[in-house]
Amino acid sequence: MINSPLLIKEVGWLQQAYRVFVISQWAVCNQLIGCLQTAHFFYAVKVLNLLGESN
Repeated sequence: MINSPLLIKEVGWLQQAYRVFVISQWAVCNQLIGCLQTAHFFYAVKVLNLLGESN
């Protein structure tokens, strides 16, 4: 392994890019989970309303 400053800078940049990528993936994943939870909530409310109307 060549211990050149340029190579160290490259590796650091790659690690930074990877970290940003992982964090952005988590953000997207959390948004999707949030959207699904919201959809389930509204669906549950709708079902409860329908059950309430049928009684």
